[in-house]
Amino acid sequence: MNDNIVQKGIIGLIAVAIIIAIGWVVMTPPGGDTGDREVNISLVEEDLTLGDDDAPVTIVKYSDLQCPACAAYDGLLSQLLGEYDDSEVQYVYRHFPLRGSFAYSDIAGQALESGARLGEFEEMKTELFLNQAEWSQLSSVDEVRTAFIGYAESLGLDAEEFESLLDSDDVKSKVERDYQSGIAIGVSSTPTFIVNSRRITNPNSIEEFRAIIDADLGRDGDQELTEEEEEIEAEEE
Repeated sequence: MNDNIVQKGIIGLIAVAIIIAIGWVVMTPPGGDTGDREVNISLVEEDLTLGDDDAPVTIVKYSDLQCPACAAYDGLLSQLLGEYDDSEVQYVYRHFPLRGSFAYSDIAGQALESGARLGEFEEMKTELFLNQAEWSQLSSVDEVRTAFIGYAESLGLDAEEFESLLDSDDVKSKVERDYQSGIAIGVSSTPTFIVNSRRITNPNSIEEFRAIIDADLGRDGDQELTEEEEEIEAEEE
C-alpha cells in the first residue's frame, strides 16, 4: 500500500467523523432513499474492482468523485480493505454522478475510467479524491481537464493516450451505464453501499463497517485478533 493510500485512510477516518458530527453523511436529493434493503444487482466484466471475483464478500460503492462524503468514505474504505485479503473481500466502484449538485462529476468519472483502462484504477481514484478540493474549485471544465491530465502524468501514464480515452464515447458511455444501473435499483444518493446484494445504511465508523463485513465472513466478533489486526487496532487508538 503506497503512502498516498495510507494518508488517505487516515484523512478518511477523520473526515467521516467530522461529517457524521455535523449530520451530513450522504449527498441526498430531496426524497432520497437511504434505508437498508435487498437489491437485485449483478456484477459485469467492465466493473472497476479490487479483490478476487470469488470473494465471499462484495462491496459495491456508487460514488461521485466530486462528493466530499464519497471522498471521506473512500479513505475509510482504503484503510478497512487493507485489513482483509483479496480472497475475502471484493470492492466494486460504480459511477453515480450527481449532475444537479456538482459541475464536474461526469468528467471526473471519465478520468477515473481512463486511468483504470491504462492500469491505474486505485491510483487514479486516490489522486482524484485526495485532490478533490483543488480541482472542484476550478472555474471551467477545460481547467479541470488539464488538471486531470496532470494527475495522469504524475502516475506515469501517457498524456495523449489518457486524453484520447477521456474524450472517448466509450468511456462516457461506461459512466452512464454505471449511473443507469444505480437508478435501476433505486440509488439516489452518494455514497451508496451494497454489501452482498444488501443496500446498507452508511456506517458511522470503521468499526461498524468492519462488523458488517465480519458478519458476512462468518467471523465471531469476539474472536482473537491476529497480530496484524492488533497493530491496526493500536494505530486507530
